[in-house]
Amino acid sequence: MYDAVGLRLHSGRHATALNAIIAELPPDHPAYTNGTLRESLGHTPVQVAAGCAIGFILSFAIMVFL
Repeated sequence: MYDAVGLRLHSGRHATALNAIIAELPPDHPAYTNGTLRESLGHTPVQVAAGCAIGFILSFAIMVFL
């Protein structure tokens, strides 16, 4: 859960900032590229909480019925 919310979400935010910087570069600059970095790498805290809740409910249901 830490990886999904923390590291990957912040990596996505960095990618957004880097894409903005690269877009402002002139085309003849050595760091200029036509491609962009992927920005949607992580999950929001709400998505992680929902996944945790679904996992808990499903595992509890399986434990009860088996």
